[in-house]
Amino acid sequence: MSGFFGMLRTDGEAVEPRFLEQIAQRLRFRGPDGGHIWAKDIFGACFAYLETGTRHQSRCQPVRLGERYALLGELRLDARKQLIGELLENQQLVPEEASDQELLLLAWNSWGEGMLTKLLGDFSFAIWDASQQSLFCARDFAGARPFFYSWREGVFCFSNTLNMLRLGPGVSDALDDLFVRDFLLTGLCNDPTRTVWRDIRRLPAGHRLVLSGGEIQAQRFRSLPIEEPLRLKNAGEYLENYRDLLGQAVGERLPEGKVSCYLSGGLDSGSVCASRHGILDCLTKFWRNISFVPMGSPWRAPLSPAPNFFSIESTASA
Repeated sequence: MSGFFGMLRTDGEAVEPRFLEQIAQRLRFRGPDGGHIWAKDIFGACFAYLETGTRHQSRCQPVRLGERYALLGELRLDARKQLIGELLENQQLVPEEASDQELLLLAWNSWGEGMLTKLLGDFSFAIWDASQQSLFCARDFAGARPFFYSWREGVFCFSNTLNMLRLGPGVSDALDDLFVRDFLLTGLCNDPTRTVWRDIRRLPAGHRLVLSGGEIQAQRFRSLPIEEPLRLKNAGEYLENYRDLLGQAVGERLPEGKVSCYLSGGLDSGSVCASRHGILDCLTKFWRNISFVPMGSPWRAPLSPAPNFFSIESTASA
């Protein structure tokens, strides 16, 4: 994924471009296909772009809306047509080839924090409001994209790359004893806000953070609803209902253009592949399965029965 780093000086001092240049050099491994550094007054950012062939991605960040808003982050929006339709209904002009970052900014301009209930996809981002002198950060419900931050000596830094924050002013090399203890005992930490470094924190999945007036407020913005049990007449109706929901979920998340499906050999990935196959009206002649076989392994069968089921050409590579 592309890399980003942002800095907000709550002490009133201006961000130094030279410091951002040092960060950008270290962040380059995240995205060798482009980069950008931007600073104005107390807010600054640097971005390293990784080309993945995905449409609707901004190669240059932060993405700005007028002189007020600036967005920095790593994100992929699903159900774009639905979001664009809602923006148009709200009298919001939408460029024909708007990137996901531009769509998110337009959604913020239309609904503010309420846009979070309308977003589908993976995201980790921050929006700087120069007019209100406030920073809004959010991380998607699944937590696919990380978001780390530190606030030391009047400087708030954030990034999707943990080690970049160790370069922030006042950030020590001290370890977080609780995180280390939990990790050694169970392999993970029970506190989702902690990292291995004492002065660096993690924004949990499904949470948003607001920094305004010298105070930080973080809270959950989405959780799984507890619904009443679904009562249908027979097992066939449950199966049909499941197929409809799976097809809808996969359809909303299908990108435009070429699509790759990772088949692990289990039921989940095969079901997703089957849904996509049906949505695209069985265009099997454009499908091809590539399986990886470890060198020296006697195994030669496909990882998943899906390629045979869909009559997809298979190739095994060592």
